[in-house]
Amino acid sequence: MKYSYLLCLLFSFPFLTQSQAPVKAIAPEDAAFETIFKNEKTVPIVKGKLLNISAEEIAGMTISYTMVTPFSETQVTKTTRVAKDGSFNLVIDYAFPYQQIFLEVGKENLFYTSLVVNKGLFIELDLKKIKTQKDLHFNGEGVRFLGADGPVTTYFNNHILYKRSEKRELTIKLEKVKFNKSFSDAEFISQYDELYKSVAAIDESYISEHPSPYSWLIENERTSDYYAEICVRNWNKTIDATLWDKIKSHKVYMVTNNSMFFYSYLVTYVRLMPINKISVNSMEVYALPDLTPEELAIVDTLKNNITVKRDPVEYKRVSKKLQPRFSKLMTEKYSTRLINCLDSIFPSPKADFLKLHMGSKDPEEQKILFEKALASMKTDWCKKVLNSEYTKTVDKIVSINKSLSQSVAITKGSGLGEPLLETPFGAKLYKISNMKAADFLVKLKQTYAEKALVLDFWATWCSPCLSEMPYGKKLHEQTKDLPVNFIYLCTTSGSDEAKWKAKVIELKQPGIHFFVDEALENELMSQFSFSGYPSYGFISRKGVYKPGAITRMSLTDKIKLTALVAD
Repeated sequence: MKYSYLLCLLFSFPFLTQSQAPVKAIAPEDAAFETIFKNEKTVPIVKGKLLNISAEEIAGMTISYTMVTPFSETQVTKTTRVAKDGSFNLVIDYAFPYQQIFLEVGKENLFYTSLVVNKGLFIELDLKKIKTQKDLHFNGEGVRFLGADGPVTTYFNNHILYKRSEKRELTIKLEKVKFNKSFSDAEFISQYDELYKSVAAIDESYISEHPSPYSWLIENERTSDYYAEICVRNWNKTIDATLWDKIKSHKVYMVTNNSMFFYSYLVTYVRLMPINKISVNSMEVYALPDLTPEELAIVDTLKNNITVKRDPVEYKRVSKKLQPRFSKLMTEKYSTRLINCLDSIFPSPKADFLKLHMGSKDPEEQKILFEKALASMKTDWCKKVLNSEYTKTVDKIVSINKSLSQSVAITKGSGLGEPLLETPFGAKLYKISNMKAADFLVKLKQTYAEKALVLDFWATWCSPCLSEMPYGKKLHEQTKDLPVNFIYLCTTSGSDEAKWKAKVIELKQPGIHFFVDEALENELMSQFSFSGYPSYGFISRKGVYKPGAITRMSLTDKIKLTALVAD
């Protein structure tokens, strides 16, 4: 079936019709949002209260909440205290419309829910009733969402719970289609659309059974989710012009995972357009006017040392010392190209809103991106929030450098590479190279002979890796009494030692960290049959590797890890 014919089919499906927003609805990408943000909207007040909770329980109670944002760091997690009377407050940073917030009560995930915050919300949780219901989450007896945003939060949580098992099955099928690289574009569209018709049917059933003034937002979310994956599918390619016009004109009215992923993936699609390909060559780096004497000496070696020039391995080793310069220059070039492209494709307010999504996992690179974006912005509210985020990034860099200065050298090595430093939060950092995988694993188990080992293979540039890190950190804290060590193996590919150290310190990730050269990392990945990042392994106290024991940190809890360690 031809791709153009499939496009005709897909536009007839109800899930792709532009959702009918109320006439007065305004999206953050609209020029009119400037007035709303500046003159009318105030930051929503979100409060709550825990009922039927003892003073002892309050003392040990934790509440964390994760806010979805329109920035490259799409989620920001905070914690809040519970007062003696059981009340608590959530501090919201900005007045974003219909902002999604994930709330978790208790260290052992006593209750978990999703909030939709637009004007103001009060959450009332009766813990006595919640505890009597096994695995109660999102909504149920003992849960009340009150205030201006009570109805919309209730509506969306009930939608999450509606035909949940069917939706989970569809999600698994959609994931298989999305990650099947063997599909042609026609095969992908055909199967993807068939599954989305089923998703739309469930949504329509819910809306029919539960009439609400917020039903149009569910349709808008579904369309955003659909277009997001179309963008991902076409990274480094060109989307059909008819479909591209629809994607360009699509608006979202909520700051949720689905809607922000749409914008983030859209920005990435624009960045990866064939016309936006950029590169940095050695001569551009060599010509930089602010090279240090040490860097100039490296340049001289690369240009004039015949032995180094003729040995590809040695040339790569020496030139890698200039990697930070290559990265910075690449960031500057790509950000300028992306900003110009966004400004040429979209109206100014939308282009500026999309610039909020420009990001890097490296704070130094993020600083450059923010500076470039701020210089190009014309929309005042976007400037205001990005200025605030820029300040946070600068503060983060200062904090990282301070932590590095407070870290101490590891005085005793383990034979596992070069010991570098030990941080105040319990991380030990080593650099390792020129070692075979078998030798490394033998030495690793000998060094920690009485411990089980959780292996985490990651990269500084890998978003899924970084999103899983907080779960590993939490699990580490919960299992301090168990004979288990958390081993983090970060690849040198696409990164450098400074970025690795900075990321470990930024995350305050305890455990034993190795910066592993590409040869050893590739050999380890092959030995464990891992194909990408993140990947996880588990080695028992007896030294037995258990394939598939840990698939994600977010899917592993203290009970599961305790059982693995005991086995």
